[in-house]
Amino acid sequence: MINCNTAVVLAGGSSSRMPFNKEFVKDGDEYLVHKSIRKLNKYFDEVIVVSNNKEFYADLDCKVFQDEERNKGPLAGLSVALKNSKSEYVYLLAVDMPNISEKVINFLRSSDSGYEVYSLKNNGFIEPFHSLYRKSCLNYYEGSHSLYSLIKRSNSKIIDVKDVNCNISPSELFFNINTQNDLSLYAKSKQVIIVKYDDDTLSIKEDLVVEEYPITLYINKEKYITILCTPESIEDLVVGHLNGEGVIDDVSDILSVDIDENRVDIELKNSPVIKSKEKILYSACGVGTSFHDKLDQIVVDMLENDSKVHPEVVYWLTKYLAQESELFKATGGVHSAIYKIGDKIIFKEDIGRHNAVDKIIGHLLNNNIYTNGLLVVSGRLSSDMVLKCLLAKIPVLISRSAPTSLAIRLAEKYGITLIGFARSKKMNVYTNGFRVSELVK
Repeated sequence: MINCNTAVVLAGGSSSRMPFNKEFVKDGDEYLVHKSIRKLNKYFDEVIVVSNNKEFYADLDCKVFQDEERNKGPLAGLSVALKNSKSEYVYLLAVDMPNISEKVINFLRSSDSGYEVYSLKNNGFIEPFHSLYRKSCLNYYEGSHSLYSLIKRSNSKIIDVKDVNCNISPSELFFNINTQNDLSLYAKSKQVIIVKYDDDTLSIKEDLVVEEYPITLYINKEKYITILCTPESIEDLVVGHLNGEGVIDDVSDILSVDIDENRVDIELKNSPVIKSKEKILYSACGVGTSFHDKLDQIVVDMLENDSKVHPEVVYWLTKYLAQESELFKATGGVHSAIYKIGDKIIFKEDIGRHNAVDKIIGHLLNNNIYTNGLLVVSGRLSSDMVLKCLLAKIPVLISRSAPTSLAIRLAEKYGITLIGFARSKKMNVYTNGFRVSELVK
């Protein structure tokens, strides 16, 4: 058993890719680094934080030390921690790494003794964090320019992460928040404990699931509806939803949108008679609750623009959609949509496929972007999707999935080009094929 009773969090460096100090990233109402320290307190007798913001940790059970050298990055932080640690070994973590596994910690502690560094390898690359470092590593500090060079100069044991029986995937274990996109991904997903069945094997693991976030809309101070969604692009979602419900024609009908956590207050120019729906619009459907009434009341012009789309563009867009969503790759729990006009591409995602489309339409309206483009969605092509495109005047709707019969009838009647099963080099054009360039030669 290795004597490692000290955990170290390196929080002293600045970020060139984030517009703020990573120490101040929040997970809900709690700072992410504070949450990590509290979790480490369960597994270690001592937690050391290397930071230049000592007051920030005043209420936590940890010791704070400053970097002794500038411009030496994590290596300098490790040096400070090793000099001040009570334990012979320290467990090293970075401030931007939110996922901690007790099983990984215990595995490293139970490794064969005699090495100065115990580090994990993932896909052939050494990972310097979630590693154990011995005090004797200080002998190699001079002449080392990074943690990697220190590991190579030390007597190190490199362990393939595949050989570690842990309850977390390597991508989750080594996930770090380096960019705004990483922060957005982390904010939109949560870790949970699951029981995983794989053939005859049962295991307990941590898994990422998508975050479901309720927002309640108030129109002119009257409660309207609660929507379950992912917690981003809220204003776009609200504007797109109101447009899809026929409450507004465009953003000129809106005086203000005020978002205060889970409450959204919308002030409209006019005071339409809107009966509170007193219901939750669940993410699984997201369909306009007045939709079926609208089918008999639609009074709009047929979309007659003659914009063209080449099949190769359709194939590329569906491939792009499948690859763009990092949240789907992490959780498998979201729908996504993209809108293309000219060289501009807009991407949105949500737990509800209708919400994803509402976010696209809301973004177009909020930014005064002309809607004479192509909309690609991840879900099936239902009649309510066609209606959203009709009200937003989007002429082309594309999906990898199938359409419904009512969607086809609506699209044919109102001039929308409907393309389904768009995969690889195949697609089905169901209506108004004059916009597909290969069909009009």
